[in-house]
Amino acid sequence: MKGMRNLDVFAGRISYDFELSEPMWQRAIVSRTFGDLVVRDASREDIFVMTYIEEGIGRQEEEFSMKVPIADKISQLANEYRERLYQKWLFAELYG
Repeated sequence: MKGMRNLDVFAGRISYDFELSEPMWQRAIVSRTFGDLVVRDASREDIFVMTYIEEGIGRQEEEFSMKVPIADKISQLANEYRERLYQKWLFAELYG
């Protein structure tokens, strides 16, 4: 439906083998504040990498006891991508 949104709430762990990292937290955009509660929206890049690709493969492997031949390569690429984002964030923080 037009105008509908999904809301996923995470407290540290996002899915099977993903935890909210400090760089992910820093990339997230503050959308609302309610006293001490700060609501942040994850970056589009983090959502795409974690939710759609790696999580989907992880679910297929776990739920259906199947081996996805490219799972290791996808994880490697996702890790490299997150590392590049972290290095970019770190460079900006240090040399801003």
